[in-house]
Amino acid sequence: SSQRTDLTSVFTFTIDADETKDVDDALSLETTSTGFRLGIHIADVTSVVGPGEVIWNCAMTRCTSVYFPDTTIPMLPTDLSEQALSLHVGKKRNAISYIVELDSALSITSSKIIPSVIIVDQRFSYDEVDEILSAEVVSSPYSNTLLDLWRLASALESTRIENGAQAMPRSEVFPVVDKEFKVSLKQYDETTPARMLIGELMILANVISAEYAKEKNIPYIFRSQESSNELANGQVIFRKSITSTTSGRHSGVGVSAYCQVTSPIRRFGDLINQYQLVQSLTSQNTPISKDEIDGLCVDIEHKTSQVKQVQKERTRYWIYQYI
Repeated sequence: SSQRTDLTSVFTFTIDADETKDVDDALSLETTSTGFRLGIHIADVTSVVGPGEVIWNCAMTRCTSVYFPDTTIPMLPTDLSEQALSLHVGKKRNAISYIVELDSALSITSSKIIPSVIIVDQRFSYDEVDEILSAEVVSSPYSNTLLDLWRLASALESTRIENGAQAMPRSEVFPVVDKEFKVSLKQYDETTPARMLIGELMILANVISAEYAKEKNIPYIFRSQESSNELANGQVIFRKSITSTTSGRHSGVGVSAYCQVTSPIRRFGDLINQYQLVQSLTSQNTPISKDEIDGLCVDIEHKTSQVKQVQKERTRYWIYQYI
């Protein structure tokens, strides 16, 4: 629509695991006269799916995509999740873009959220980005862009840790099952530079979105988490995170307002927030009411914990098979 900003000429890329088929986020970094312009681009699922429609109701029932070692159960039909909505190279896609202006020292000077149209120019795997970032010599035409993003992500993480966030290094082994049902174990490490870079920039988009919703008083699914004063081995203990329509400090992330918006293809809560955000930006329809969202929060919490339990059991089953 005329309300979308055309960003198709901006060099845009994705960073994902090799096996990822449902790509819902992309990045761009342009040099400006005062520094840099960062773009965090999230697939606009609401441009094809809305409340009351069959696919929306189906997503509401499933609540989340489920990833098992041997199969995936997507929240949205694969024609959408892996095709029409997925940010594939060379395909024109509707997006919600978080545009962040940075000065030459990579400090944030301003940010805005806009409905956009993008075309992804390049797909990187986490491994490729890790190789480029660790190279002692400039080995790639993308080295400078990725190094600047890495510096920005490191600065963002440092700021969050200063604000009380806990660095949670997560490394785990999980089973992978091929078509012949042969099981192998794969090391999954969230602390690699590429994964950390993506993680920080997604947190940034979530924070910008939460601050916007709070300022505009939009009914939203916020996430908050209190820290208790107790210490265990010198570490602050965090209470369970809470989802509600009230924004509050998220101590674990180290920010004053937080939500999740960066995976609308995979998580129903993110899709609801994206819908609320788009209605506010474009004033097309009335957003979903606060009372309705309060009810949805309870449902999402319940279903998500059920899914986590099933995923845990299914993973354990395949580890036993491997042993």
